[in-house]
Amino acid sequence: MPLPPQAEQALEVDVLFDEALYTGIPSAIGIMGYDISGGSAPYSYSWLEGENLLKQGETIILIPASGKNYALKVSDKKKCSVLVPIAISETNKNSSDKTDNSLWTTLLTSSSLYLKPPLDFEGEAEIILINMMGKRLLNTTIAGETEIAVSLSSGAYLLQLLTKDAQNISKHLIH
Repeated sequence: MPLPPQAEQALEVDVLFDEALYTGIPSAIGIMGYDISGGSAPYSYSWLEGENLLKQGETIILIPASGKNYALKVSDKKKCSVLVPIAISETNKNSSDKTDNSLWTTLLTSSSLYLKPPLDFEGEAEIILINMMGKRLLNTTIAGETEIAVSLSSGAYLLQLLTKDAQNISKHLIH
């Protein structure tokens, strides 16, 4: 009995973004954060907590729990697979109440994103806008009240605010 033909290259998965996800904070992640090559297409994607399957598919909204291990398992059509760990970091428990991202004023419409920090905010904030497929639509830094032009279709979006002391993610619906 002849063996099936092998792929020209071994299945390989490289991480494109090595930023750790924070425990207790929702993160939209997907295969666009990985460079997948070799093996025999098509590929299948499994998001795991330890050995337990959380979801199959190209994207997931993950809320990492403390003490848990997470990974993406990529398999090709010949059942070869690669397991890639997802970096997790404990939420900064020393966050200052002075810079509380929940005090930010945010308004997202189909054509603009308005952001106003708390009155006592000093420094910069990184703003990341992600669609529900995990695609990063905007990644910018602001230092004060800002309005940014966007062009969004109907759907759900995640807005992430990152400061030196805190991180916050909010979900916004565009009709």
